[in-house]
Order: sequence, then C-alpha cells, then structure tokens
Amino acid sequence: MSTLHQLPAHSRVWVYASDKPLCSSICYQIKSEAKQFAAEWISHQNPVKAEADVLYSTFIVFMVDETMNEVGGCSIDKSFQFVKQLEKKYELNFFDRLKVQLLWEDGSVASVNKSELQSLYNEGKINELTKSFNNTITNKHEFDAKWIIPLKDLWIYKSLKPSQISI
Repeated sequence: MSTLHQLPAHSRVWVYASDKPLCSSICYQIKSEAKQFAAEWISHQNPVKAEADVLYSTFIVFMVDETMNEVGGCSIDKSFQFVKQLEKKYELNFFDRLKVQLLWEDGSVASVNKSELQSLYNEGKINELTKSFNNTITNKHEFDAKWIIPLKDLWIYKSLKPSQISI
C-alpha cells in the first residue's frame, strides 16, 4: 500500500511519467530506490518529510510535507538528478512532456504522443471521457482530486481535430 496518503493535502507533488510501462522487477527496484531517496532527502542540511512511490507501473511520485522544512531549489534539483540517473540506469525516459498517459479500463496505462493520440481519437478507441493523467498537478489536494481526469480536461485535448470523414 502506498504511503503517499499519509501526507497532508498541502504537500508538494512531483510526478514523473515513464515513456513505457515498467516491468515488475524494474518497478520494484525503482520504487525501492525512490523510497530510499525520499527517506534521505534534505533541504538546507535538514531532513525533508517526503514520501515516494511508483504508481500504475508508470509514474514516480514524490510528495513533500513542507510544514517542518521547505524544499529549496537545490533540493528539487537533487530529485531531478535522481530521476535522470534512473533514466540512464534503466534506459527509460521520464521527461518527455509531449507524451500523455491514458488509463485503460483494465488499469494499464498507455503513454502516447500527439499523433498517436489523434489516431486513437479518430479511430474511436478514445473519446473526451477517456481517463488521462494530469501530471502538472503541484500539491496532494490536486493529486487526490485532479490527477486522473477526463481527456477533455487535459491540456492537449483542444489540439485534437475531429476526423475528416469523406463520402
């Protein structure tokens, strides 16, 4: 069970989406390393109350309760560098902001670029109500309420064009 739920609603959140689903062994390893990083995370030489988890075998999520100690720029950079190290170690990409993640009914996640999204939309495999992930959220309240949203509420939806049907 995830420990993310233990943090208060005002906690800061960072979500990193993998460009492909993680196999169970890599998911386990990344989860272990992320939890270790969170346990040792410091800001201005003081410990940070942080939690980390891997969700849907796709997302690394970090949360920080800044009640006791705020996370400064250098500390955020350290988390960024940590994720970059994971990318290199496991040959993944967690920084492709042009991909969006869709949640299928079976609980699996697809990470697709705009042209793939447009094709899925045109083929009727997805629609405005397809569940998607809003990785731009910044706090736990948003994470709980607005991380998984209908595609129509995601930033990229406005750029989808209805398919052109020729008769």
